Amino acid sequence: MFLKKCKSQCEGRTRSWDIASLLIKPVQRVLKYPLLLQQILSLTKPSHQDYEHLQFAFSEITKVAERINEIKRRKDIVEKIVGSKKRSDSDIKHATGIAKPTEDELYKAYVAKFKILEQKGIQLAKDVRNWVKQVKTFFENQQRLAAAIEDFYILGAAANKNSDDCVRIVKYGKAIRSFSLSCGTEMEDTIKKIIYPQIEKLLEHFKAPAAVMKKRERKILDYDRANSIKAKGATPDKSLQQSADAYVSISDQLHEELPLFFVYITEYFDIIIQDLIKIQAKFYRQMDMDFRQYFYKCIDVEALQEISDDRELVLRDIDVTTEYTNYFHGSLGMEDRLSELVILNNKQGMSNH
Repeated sequence: MFLKKCKSQCEGRTRSWDIASLLIKPVQRVLKYPLLLQQILSLTKPSHQDYEHLQFAFSEITKVAERINEIKRRKDIVEKIVGSKKRSDSDIKHATGIAKPTEDELYKAYVAKFKILEQKGIQLAKDVRNWVKQVKTFFENQQRLAAAIEDFYILGAAANKNSDDCVRIVKYGKAIRSFSLSCGTEMEDTIKKIIYPQIEKLLEHFKAPAAVMKKRERKILDYDRANSIKAKGATPDKSLQQSADAYVSISDQLHEELPLFFVYITEYFDIIIQDLIKIQAKFYRQMDMDFRQYFYKCIDVEALQEISDDRELVLRDIDVTTEYTNYFHGSLGMEDRLSELVILNNKQGMSNH
């Protein structure tokens, strides 16, 4: 009622009493305080007791006013670009001073594939560690089981510990411990010697291209700015143009070499998988031979020699270390092929950009 009464009395005299005008008053008043205090300060003698307080008040209110103006400026820019009202490309270009950002769908596909391959390498490392852990857990469980069975039989046959059953159970426990050393430990050592280092090398090869790709991301804005300036008929400054040229060089290099990188890394990945399979095959075959050797030793002594001969023959044929070394570094020359890519030699090939 009060506002309505005031508004009716002020009609024809002023428009400052409508609700919108009243709400804006505090903000406008804050922005007027610096001028008011500045005038008071100019009329106050430096020797006056309030002079320092006025100086402090003027300084602080000026900061507040600047902060309000800065927030308003940012708000206006954001509203122009992402406001609720739909803007055309020309409106955005006018508001930002930059043309439409460069779009490269093929490069986006390269980036996506790069991330997928890198993630596969990371997952491979996790899977191998989990498998080794599962094998160790298997042997630990088997040893605990053998110990429990041994305790059960010995307690149940306290009067005859030398019975055939007790002797076989004791031998089984010893055999399991032996298998753990001959199969499990040997397998783990082979994994550590061959697979883990190669996975580390595989993942290491992603670092240099990733660094080059980040350089491209940092320079794409300069490239767009330079093009925008040229589109207006002006000439970009030397530094900006150099950055734009560097973007073109880096982008071209990535377009040329990333497909080759994907091919080589995929082959690299396949080699590791193949050798992991061979190591696993050797491990399970060795386990099979050792268990059968133990079985025939206890059940069928005549077949023992045949199994022993087969075991040595099979394990000799699966010489993973020698085969891997000859194939990877000899026939395939994988490291040499990868070293030819400029994006994998970031310090030499791309640092000057």
